[in-house]
Amino acid sequence: MKGMSESAREQMLVAKDGQQVFVRHWSSAGSAAIVAAHGNGSHSGVYGLMASHLTGSDIYAFDLRGYGASPVRPTEVSDWQGWADDMAVVATAAAAEGKQVFLLGHSLGSLVALAAAPRVAGLAGVILISPSPSSRAMTPEWIGGVMGVLQTQGTAAEVRLPWGPEELVRSVEARAAIASDPLALRPVTTGMLVQIVGLVEGAQKAGPAITAPALLLLPGEDLLVERSESLRMFDWLASDDKQRVEFPGCYHDLPQDAPQQVASAIAGWLNHLAL
Repeated sequence: MKGMSESAREQMLVAKDGQQVFVRHWSSAGSAAIVAAHGNGSHSGVYGLMASHLTGSDIYAFDLRGYGASPVRPTEVSDWQGWADDMAVVATAAAAEGKQVFLLGHSLGSLVALAAAPRVAGLAGVILISPSPSSRAMTPEWIGGVMGVLQTQGTAAEVRLPWGPEELVRSVEARAAIASDPLALRPVTTGMLVQIVGLVEGAQKAGPAITAPALLLLPGEDLLVERSESLRMFDWLASDDKQRVEFPGCYHDLPQDAPQQVASAIAGWLNHLAL
């Protein structure tokens, strides 16, 4: 899993509010561009393995504000709209290269993709991987603890996410790679968690406006997300062209747990759309 982002071109784009958006771009000769948002506690580099198998499409993966290599620090995340606006900015850059743009989101990134979708002109499709408005790891006890920290220390207080590599991927090698990744599973702030609550509402409100083709990729052994919640979230979309692919035995972080299979499923779906 080392060197997973070596073939990507790294760049900074200017966001709607003047902030910078860190982007990794894996290029191809194909006509499709997939703009990818990562999950909570992750970063854009995790799509490198998937990109190495999905060679017929460009992938533009960006770091959400407060995560990865984003210049926006966790304490500076004050409005969930910035996550959605940044995805739209990356999509605009991809479209300017003459590509048909698809939005892809994994876990938390799925909420960002839905919220961003109505902001992307000519959107060709949406791909959701392990989506959910909540996580079973965020138990009432954990949420209660976060609320206590928020009340006593404010929105800049750091909180550790209630999961580790063992809940994300199956292989010992993949778990070790995540554990040693300095950009992975870093603490978030209570303020970021508050913004995620707003993001859930924004994503749900955006659903009826999303009529582009949609693909849902579901792991068979998701230790973090209830299957019923993923299906409920997929139902938010108004698209008449929906497809679902399941991955028996796979864990929550499909782009790292089963990158080749995920790439194959996406490539097959794009072929279905005659791209």
